[in-house]
Amino acid sequence: MTTFETWLADIPSQFCNKKNIEILIRAFSKQIDELLQVFDDLKSKTTLENATGQNLKYIGDILSTSVKEAQTILKAANDDEITDETYRKVLQYKAIQNNCDCTYYDIMESIGLLWNTDIIKYIEKSEKPATIYIELPEVNIDGIDPAIGRILAIKPGGVAMIYANSYVTGVNISGIE
Repeated sequence: MTTFETWLADIPSQFCNKKNIEILIRAFSKQIDELLQVFDDLKSKTTLENATGQNLKYIGDILSTSVKEAQTILKAANDDEITDETYRKVLQYKAIQNNCDCTYYDIMESIGLLWNTDIIKYIEKSEKPATIYIELPEVNIDGIDPAIGRILAIKPGGVAMIYANSYVTGVNISGIE
């Protein structure tokens, strides 16, 4: 139902079917509808999930995380361009970091955002209280270890976190079929 129809249905009966009043209502309701559309666009285009370009940078300003700081968090080279989608993940990480209770779900979501993976194992061992073990995806032994110098995850105060990588390498055995 448009604003015009709503207002027309809402006016007192003594003003119903008055041409001049309907003209005024139509004029004002059209502008109100346009304003409501602008508000809807603002709401949808400035959310963390939908923002792009400069709007995403405005959200980064609110979370105190610039694109340059996002490069540091991701351990990306300064000349690597960070896409809006990658920057969005860093901002989501910062939002979790600023507002979380460091629950299991917060920790796993933050690691998933930064590492761009769902292949993470969270382990607690009874012989080692107040310690969380995080097993990360496999890394090629000849490649650069992506964990070095990188912010890994949020963690509760007073709890140790130990990260474990599995290193793999391919073996070329010629002559065997």
